[in-house]
Amino acid sequence: VTGVQTCALPILAWFWRGRLDRAKALLGESLAISEKIAGRRSMASVTAIASLAELCYERNKIEEAEELLASAMTGSLDACLLITAQTIYSLLARISKLRGEKAESWILLDKLEKVAMKRGWVRLEGHCYAERIQSDIWEGDGVSATRELGRFEQYLETVNPDVIAAGARYRSQVSPAPR
Repeated sequence: VTGVQTCALPILAWFWRGRLDRAKALLGESLAISEKIAGRRSMASVTAIASLAELCYERNKIEEAEELLASAMTGSLDACLLITAQTIYSLLARISKLRGEKAESWILLDKLEKVAMKRGWVRLEGHCYAERIQSDIWEGDGVSATRELGRFEQYLETVNPDVIAAGARYRSQVSPAPR
């Protein structure tokens, strides 16, 4: 059992209560445990790093988030969990956008989309479209947002709904809803 797995529920509990300082402290502890047991490049450590970076980003500590994300990019994101890859690439893309680097932001989303396609993560592919559309809307670029929405609609026509349903069924079997 890794540090992240051991601390996951308490971290989420503090996070959902809005006690971000406590969640961040526990994530720091879990990262230290993961690094000691499995190393900095392990999936557990990268997951903790991604979560820490997300907390920093949400608290407008952009430089701190960026530092954490840079350290997470040293490992292979092909081997990490969907949510970890989504968090890392999405945050890096958003930070690039904040810095006025729209092209870099799109390159990062393209890389994330390729990982999603390679691994068959339909939901993550859709997330990439949504990130681009949202970014264009925030920037006030309705033309680009409309174009990206058109691409997203074309993509949706190619998606097999049975694949999405199978994923939902699998998730419900792995972690059934509380009764």
